[in-house]
Amino acid sequence: MRTVLEPVGSRRRTADNRRRLADVVRETLLNLAAIGGAICILLTLAAVFFHITLIMFKTGSMSPGIPAGSLAIVREVPASEVRTGDVVTVDRPGQLPVTHRVTSSRMVDGATAVLTLKGDANPVEDPAPYTVSKVRTVLYSVPGIAYVVAGASSPWVLGGTTVAVSALVTWALWPRPRGPRGPNQGEAMIGHGSLRRYAATVALVSLGLLCSAPASAATDGPDLILTHGGAIRRPSLRPDLPADGVSG
Repeated sequence: MRTVLEPVGSRRRTADNRRRLADVVRETLLNLAAIGGAICILLTLAAVFFHITLIMFKTGSMSPGIPAGSLAIVREVPASEVRTGDVVTVDRPGQLPVTHRVTSSRMVDGATAVLTLKGDANPVEDPAPYTVSKVRTVLYSVPGIAYVVAGASSPWVLGGTTVAVSALVTWALWPRPRGPRGPNQGEAMIGHGSLRRYAATVALVSLGLLCSAPASAATDGPDLILTHGGAIRRPSLRPDLPADGVSG
C-alpha cells in the first residue's frame, strides 16, 4: 500500500487558514466585548456627571404612553424645573419611589415644591401630594425590554459575563506562535496587537465598572427595583422585589 503525503505547502496553507479564522473569531468577539464595555462606561459616566439613570415599569399605571415592561431613561433635576405634564419619579420616605405624571406643582420656597401626581391609567390622583426638592424626569422610554434587562442583570448572568469576558481577554492576549512572515506582515501584526490590547483594556475597564457602578450611579434614597408604575435604578435590576402601594 502506498501512502500519499500531503505537500508541505498545502499543510502550511491549511494551518495559515485555521490561524486566520481563529484570529477573525478572536477579534470579532473582543470587539463586541469592547463595544459592550464602552456602553457600560458611557452609562456610568452619564450617571455620575449628568445624573442620568435607567428605570423600569412593572405595571401599567402609566399606560398607554409607558406600558408595563418599559425601560426609561431619567435625569435628576431640581424641583424648580418641574412643570405640569412632566412624568417624574419621586422618592418616598420608607417606601419605594413612584413614577407618575405631574398634575400640579406649587413652589413652597426656592428649592422645594409640592407636587400632585397621577398615573395616566389611574382614575384618580395619588392619595397625597409629594413635597420634594428634586425629582427624576423621564426623558425617553422603550416598551417591552425591562424584563430582558432585569434578567440580564441577575447575579448569575453578571457572574457568567464576567467570567466570559475575562476568558476572552486572556485568549486574545495569550502569546501564540506565528508562521513565517513577509516584510510587511510584522507591522500589520503590531497594529492588530495594539488593537487587541486596546479592546481588552476597554473590556477589563467595563468589568471594573460593573462592580463599582452601584455606588457611583446611585442617587439619594434606597436602591430601587421594580416599583408600581415606578422605577428600578440601574444596576440593581431584580424582578423579585414587591411593587409599591400606589394603585395601578
